[in-house]
Parts: sequence; C-alpha cells; structure tokens
Amino acid sequence: MRKTSFLLLLMVFGLAVFAQGELQFNQVRNIALSVSGNGATTLTQTQSVTVPSGKVLKVETAYFSYSAASTPTAYYALAGGSNYVNLIINDVIVSSTGSTLPSNGGVYWLPAGTYSFVMQGYINSSGSFILRSNVSCLEFNVIQ
Repeated sequence: MRKTSFLLLLMVFGLAVFAQGELQFNQVRNIALSVSGNGATTLTQTQSVTVPSGKVLKVETAYFSYSAASTPTAYYALAGGSNYVNLIINDVIVSSTGSTLPSNGGVYWLPAGTYSFVMQGYINSSGSFILRSNVSCLEFNVIQ
C-alpha cells in the first residue's frame, strides 16, 4: 500500500513539473509566397512571419505550384525531373518536392518569435513563369 501511494505521488508530482500549458485554437494562417522567373533558373522568395507572445504556430503543410506568366491562372503541380521547390524556415528545410524529402516533411511547431519563411525553387522552363507556395498553419493560444 505504501509503495503504491509513493508511486502515485511521484507520478502526480512528475506530471506537475513537466506541464507546459494547454493549447486553445485561435486562427488559421495561410502564408502565401510567390516569385516570377524567366528561363531555367533558381528562384528565392523570403517572408518574415511573426508568432506573437503567448502563441504557437503549427505548420501543417505547404503546397507548391507554378504557372506560365502568359496564363497566370492555369496552375501546374511540379512533376519531378529537375524541378523542385523547398520551404525553408530559419535554415531548416521543412517541406520539399525534391527526391530527398516528402512533399510534406511533417508537422513543424514554432514558439513565439520571428521566423524567415523561404521558398526556394528551380523550374526548367524556356519562358516566363510564376512559382507559388501556400503554407497552411494553425495558430494556438498557450493557456498557462
């Protein structure tokens, strides 16, 4: 009996020490990046994203597409070959269409702070084009 009580007390104390607060859904954030290019070239677009104090951002997934500049509403998925697009957050590739990572590298959590979201890609094209990325995120309030 004494051993069971001791273990129960130890578990409760352990959980209290490691508690980090609860998360309460706040809003959906879609971060759009786009850049224009001409010919076979590597392109980069950077956007600063701030997660306010008392919140966390859950990066769910990133979608990539491109279109010819002459028909900007006709979107195409990147179909491998030498074409690729990476989503990089503070120097870490979190999503890629390249062969080394899946198109969604997994969920990525960002605590309060300012982050550099970079879309970097290569399109083997003979004409002008627009490269786009839409990053879908969920923002949560941290309740202490």
